[in-house]
Amino acid sequence: VFVVLFPGITAAVMGYMMNKGYAPSKVLLGGTVASIASSVLSMALTSVLVGISTMDQLGEMFQQIIDMQVRIYEGMGADTYQIEEVRKNLEAITQAALMVIPAAVVLSSAFLTYLNYVIAIRVLNRIGYQTEKLPPVQHFRLSKSFLMGTFLIIALTILIKNLNIVHYETLVSNIFVIFQFIYFVQGLAVISFYMTAFRVHRLLQGIIFLFLLFNQFAFFAASVLGFLDAFINFRKLKTDG
Repeated sequence: VFVVLFPGITAAVMGYMMNKGYAPSKVLLGGTVASIASSVLSMALTSVLVGISTMDQLGEMFQQIIDMQVRIYEGMGADTYQIEEVRKNLEAITQAALMVIPAAVVLSSAFLTYLNYVIAIRVLNRIGYQTEKLPPVQHFRLSKSFLMGTFLIIALTILIKNLNIVHYETLVSNIFVIFQFIYFVQGLAVISFYMTAFRVHRLLQGIIFLFLLFNQFAFFAASVLGFLDAFINFRKLKTDG
């Protein structure tokens, strides 16, 4: 039931905003907020019905994977020291993954909302209902208010450190992941802009995009480029406040 009901909330919100003529950026923002709320409600209700929290379920699943990997190494005849090192490394990775679950929910919600919007406008345009399309990725640029918001959130995060309201390391990890990805998208837009300007072949562009996405250092470098573009505006694009 949840699989059908909660995504329907996101679709309803996006449909309402599109029908009212909201700008694509606002439709995406509204859809993302609705999607996040739907995900949180779904996890909360599932936890109530199952009697165990979603985080505990994920923790148990990861622990089973760790135990399976350890058994494989034991079967290969690895010594006790190697097995313990493998277990420690896997537990550290698991802990890091569990810490950024909230960020994963936010980013996956944003991605699915974007995907739904792209599909929706294509379907609507095919049946003769004209809707405003998203601008090309190379013209994407964050507003100045978002940049100021970034510094405000960083400042508030630092202030929260001594209040013990939430787990500080978890908060920092999630904020870092979210902002890194957002500025990565802007960095990707800058790179796409110049590759288009220099007429780089589409196949090569695709290879470069995949490299940026899956190489950790390249991903971070593109995020830094996006952050710098928020200040310098390499492409000389007009930006809303």
